[in-house]
Amino acid sequence: MKMIRIIAKPAAGFRRAGMYHPAKAVDHPADDITAKQLKALKEEPQLVVQEVEVPDKPAAKSDDGKPTKTNKNP
Repeated sequence: MKMIRIIAKPAAGFRRAGMYHPAKAVDHPADDITAKQLKALKEEPQLVVQEVEVPDKPAAKSDDGKPTKTNKNP
């Protein structure tokens, strides 16, 4: 899956393209970022922006080997 990895250089983080970016690496699905946003992010000297491929996470399975239902809302 193609992801956009963003790291802010300032320790307090940084806002750009309508998003807050902390000083640690955060992966965003590439489909969630527009071409205009990606351009602004890449041109920002206070950010490190990388396009990376990460493997899709395998579906969680229960003890009987069947996929489990996950609730994304805690």
